[in-house]
Amino acid sequence: MPAGSPLRLPFLRSGPARRAAAADAPAESLALATTTLAYVVNGGDGTVSVIDTTTNTVTATITVGNDPYRVAVTPDGTTAYVPNADGGTVSVIDTTTNTVTATITVGNSPYGVAVTPDGTTAYVPNSDGGTVSVIDTTTNTVTATITVGNDPLGVAVSPDGATAYVVNQSDDTVSVIDTATGTVTATIDVDDRPISVAFGPDGATAYVANPGDGTVSVIDTATGTVTATITVGNSPYAVAVTPDGATAYVPGNSGGTVSVIDTATGTVVDTITVSADPYDAAVSPDGATVYVTHEDGGTVSVIDTATGTVVDTITAGDDPRGVAVAAVPVSSAVTLTASPDPAQVHRPVTLTAQVTCTTGTPAGTVRFYDGAALLGTRPLNAAGTAVLTTSGLDAGDHQITAVYSGDGICPPAVSPPLLLTVNKGVSSVQVLAVPNPALVFLPVTLTARVTCDSDIPTGTVRFMDGAVTLGTVPVLAGAAVLITAFRSRGPHQITAIYSGDADCEPSASPPRTVTVIGLL
Repeated sequence: MPAGSPLRLPFLRSGPARRAAAADAPAESLALATTTLAYVVNGGDGTVSVIDTTTNTVTATITVGNDPYRVAVTPDGTTAYVPNADGGTVSVIDTTTNTVTATITVGNSPYGVAVTPDGTTAYVPNSDGGTVSVIDTTTNTVTATITVGNDPLGVAVSPDGATAYVVNQSDDTVSVIDTATGTVTATIDVDDRPISVAFGPDGATAYVANPGDGTVSVIDTATGTVTATITVGNSPYAVAVTPDGATAYVPGNSGGTVSVIDTATGTVVDTITVSADPYDAAVSPDGATVYVTHEDGGTVSVIDTATGTVVDTITAGDDPRGVAVAAVPVSSAVTLTASPDPAQVHRPVTLTAQVTCTTGTPAGTVRFYDGAALLGTRPLNAAGTAVLTTSGLDAGDHQITAVYSGDGICPPAVSPPLLLTVNKGVSSVQVLAVPNPALVFLPVTLTARVTCDSDIPTGTVRFMDGAVTLGTVPVLAGAAVLITAFRSRGPHQITAIYSGDADCEPSASPPRTVTVIGLL
């Protein structure tokens, strides 16, 4: 960078569960599968793009705070931390659900973030204030604030977790924090306007990107001294070291290139042309791929480390900045619905299980249970849906669950129990009298015709003459018959009261007037 040229300071840029199943549901073992995802922070629209590195496609977009810059993922892959410079907060992302589960207030203009190897602590430099917020990741609360240099931006934790290095841009220094005591134990001078820092996998070396003069400072962590200064591209904003420690990748923000450093010799052995304004870089856990963000292009370049070539370009959000690549647990979830709900006894009810997986499209089967009773097994279709239609549910409340088998990548999962009410059928009764009019003391046949919209009714019918019970008889083939005689002349209001049964609701007939006359 020419002498006297202003450095564009990144932090000054502006920009806009698995629930348990019911106790009687079948148990299902959960696989410990993982998948490699890239998390890209989009500062312009306050989002994080989640990229499936197998397909290099964006599978989710998560809204975080305003003006986010960097991202760090816990070693177990379950949580991502994103500092939001505008607002002084850190968004906590559950990687299994791609949702923000907490927002932590830190200092002013938080820019970087790093998590300890044991996953218990996150360090967040606050560029406006010269401090580092220490976050307990179990409670997601700030437990300490450490004073460092001026304009702290980048942070990295050593592989043994004993030390955190914080780059102070305005001071051209690195503050060395003892993580056990939370104190600064040393300050190391580096080159112009340092912005980020990364450790080699053995912790013996730290690399600091200095965009002010286009260099990378190499620090011997045992002595706390700079042992080499490597000239790279213009305005290097980040350093990403391969898992074997042999190579470091440095995006040059002003030059549209990525410098490839042989860490053994401390020399640039390749320069890879990428899109404009490369900002951050992250290496996949297997070392095969490097993901490079482009803040003004809205894209991410994918570099094949074996060939040193860009093999893919992914569209992300507005102003992509920080990136982290991590192996995260693959999780599955099952959503169960019933139609109709409530249902009616012995009428078809359709159970639909929608299975989602944090990587790809799930395959396999779904078993549908009524309590511990298996209703049936159905395969998932291409949309991750399994459908079972059954007519075998008795009246009453049913605990329905759907159990996903898993497919070797997506682990098994059980839906939350669905309480499905199955209603009895609606019944009706009509009563007839023969003969009508009837003669006093002579036989009259009373017939109750019972219908039920779910099944052939059983049970009993009680025949009433006003408030007087004439008799109770069983329902056979939908009819109940009582032969009786009336001992008084005049009108008699006859009703038939149906008892109901396991499948049919009780009901009563409209009154039927039977006129009883005397003998001639």
